[in-house]
Amino acid sequence: MRIWDYGPSFSLKERLEGMISIPDESESGRGLMLLKEIASEVKYERVNENRNCLLLIKQSS
Repeated sequence: MRIWDYGPSFSLKERLEGMISIPDESESGRGLMLLKEIASEVKYERVNENRNCLLLIKQSS
């Protein structure tokens, strides 16, 4: 699955490494952690027209 948006670019690796724990009372910040747990592989790239593409791959067993 690909998720597209026009938000600011970011480093997926740095973002995921910085998400060691999120306080229970936090109102945001769980999305990438959840995607990382669900998907077999998560990739990010910045493409033409300042678009972001988050690629989620799930391997079936």
